[in-house]
Amino acid sequence: MKADPLSQAHYSIAAVSKLSGVSCHTLRVWERRYGFPIPERLASGHRRYPAQQVDLICQVARRCQFGGSIAQHIAEARAGHPPPPSPVDQQAQTPPVTGHLMTELIDTLQRADARSAEAIYRRLTGGLSPEEIANAILTPALTDAGERLFRKDCSLVEERLATMFFLRKLAALVDDAQRANAAPRGRVIVFVMQGDRHEGGALMLSLALELAGWRSLFLGADLPIHEVQRGIERWQPVAVGVSLSLSRNIRKRFDELESLRGAPIFVGGRSLLNYQGLARRCGLGVVRGPAIPNVGRYLEGLVGHGRQAEHDGDVVTSGPSVLPPHHLRGEEYPDWHDDSPNPNAHPGATPSGDFRQDETAHQPL
Repeated sequence: MKADPLSQAHYSIAAVSKLSGVSCHTLRVWERRYGFPIPERLASGHRRYPAQQVDLICQVARRCQFGGSIAQHIAEARAGHPPPPSPVDQQAQTPPVTGHLMTELIDTLQRADARSAEAIYRRLTGGLSPEEIANAILTPALTDAGERLFRKDCSLVEERLATMFFLRKLAALVDDAQRANAAPRGRVIVFVMQGDRHEGGALMLSLALELAGWRSLFLGADLPIHEVQRGIERWQPVAVGVSLSLSRNIRKRFDELESLRGAPIFVGGRSLLNYQGLARRCGLGVVRGPAIPNVGRYLEGLVGHGRQAEHDGDVVTSGPSVLPPHHLRGEEYPDWHDDSPNPNAHPGATPSGDFRQDETAHQPL
C-alpha cells in the first residue's frame, strides 16, 4: 500500500461529478467564475482533482441545498466552516467521501483480504442508517474503485473484486429494506437498459424505493426495451425508473424510453447530470441524486399530481396504480444544478472537455 494514498489520489471530472452530484458543466462554470475548484492538468489538458478538493466540492454542494450565493458557499467551504446540518440529508455526520479509512478498505479488498475488509467496513458503517451507508459509504466506494482502474492504479480483477463486495453490501441493504416494507404503496419497475451492465445505480434506486414505502420490481441489467413494455402491461406499475450509467448514444436511449406506454418514466444516474434538459424534452421525469430521499419525493409529487388530475376529470383510472399520462413525465424534483451546456448537440455527443463516455465505476443513482 502507498504511504500516503490520499496525496496521490486524483479524480477525473466525471468521478467528481458522481461523488458530489454536481454536473461536469457546473464544475467548469464554477472554475471559470469563482476560481474554484482548482484542478491539476495533465499533459493532455484533462482535469484531475486532489481528494481534498473533492471533499470541498461536496461541502459546497451540500450548502447549495439551502439556497444562497454560490460565491459565499465556496468562500465558507474554503475557510473551513462546516456546512449546516440538514434534517433530511445526514451526510454531515458521516466520513468524508475520500477518507483514509475508505482508501484502506479498497486497498484491503484488492489484496483479497476479506476478513480485514469486513472489519474495516463494520468500522465505517457502525451506527449509520441504511441511507447514510448507501449515500456516504457505498456510493463513493464504488466510484473510487472504478477511478483506480481508470488511473491504472489497479488491474481489472482487483477493481472487480472491490466492486462486487460493495454491490453485495448494497443488495443486502435492499433485501433488508424490502422485508421491512411489509405494506408497499405501489410497484415501480427498475431496470438497466440494454447494453449497460452496471447494476449499482439500479440497486440504489431499489433501495430508495423500498425505504420510501414503494415496492421495487428489480429486473437487472442489459434489458431490451420491449421486455420492459411487457412488464408494464403485466404488472401495471406506478412508474418505471431507469439508472443511466453510460452516456454514449444517450439520445437513442431517451427515444427508446419515450416509446414506453402505460406508466410514467423517470431517469437518474451519473450520465443524467449532463443531459437533464434533453431528458425532459424527451418527456422523461428527472430525479437527481442522491436517490435517497429524492426518489421518494418525486413519487410523492407524481402521485399527488395524479390524484389532482383525477379529481379534475383529466384522467380516467382503472386501479390504484394508474397515474396521469405522458404529459407529467417531465416533472422533476427541483434542485440548483446547471443543465447541459449544449442541449442541441448531435445525438450521442457528450459535452466538451473531459467527461468520459464509457465509465467503469458502478455509480448509483
